[in-house]
Amino acid sequence: MLMNKTLHTEYGKIEYILQRKNMKNMRLKIDKGRIVVSCAKSVKIKNIEEFIVKHLNWIVETQKKIERKKDGILPSDFLAGETFSFLGNTYTLEIVVSQQEKAVLSGERLLLCVKEETLERKKNLFLKWLTSNAKSIMQERLQSLYPQFQRQIVKMPKLVIRKMKSRWGSANIHKHIITLNTLLVLAPVPCIDYVIVHELAHYIHANHSKDFYAVVAEHIPDWKQRRMYLNKQFSLDF
Repeated sequence: MLMNKTLHTEYGKIEYILQRKNMKNMRLKIDKGRIVVSCAKSVKIKNIEEFIVKHLNWIVETQKKIERKKDGILPSDFLAGETFSFLGNTYTLEIVVSQQEKAVLSGERLLLCVKEETLERKKNLFLKWLTSNAKSIMQERLQSLYPQFQRQIVKMPKLVIRKMKSRWGSANIHKHIITLNTLLVLAPVPCIDYVIVHELAHYIHANHSKDFYAVVAEHIPDWKQRRMYLNKQFSLDF
């Protein structure tokens, strides 16, 4: 059961989502910028709010961190002049009302042609463009990197692109599928290559053991730096 609650603090009004379920300990998390508290049905509101106040500094800093990651990475209101990242480079949105809806990348601008200048139309067109490019770019990178693993992986895995909430990629060895997060295309190619190599390495070691990371390091010696940059500069929480 989910309930929307409001708490007045030194930071001003704080809204949070209360989730009551069968559990022993109280838990606090930030989900897509929202405060979510999970606890047992018997816990009093007073105790819940004391728990939130106790963790206020962490909440504020975490929300600021999320906002910093979002800034300039993806458009927020899809207005002309907003910037976003694509393959690690910064581009600017330009909006045009047109009977033919399309998205065209020209120089450092992405032109969104929409029939009506509504947030929904602009956002849908942008995500359609992003997904289409993610599929072609990541397929090309997989085809480029796969030959390095051809001795251990006889057939190149099928690639699936979709929005993922908690990871950049995953490997389903039984179905012979590698899934990559659509938002990975926001990051530079070296970061994309790191994630692909990470998933291909799982076909050799289906875990995160020392042997697994040795395989990753064999193909990408600076994988730690690439992973750190990816997770620091780009957020899954959009």
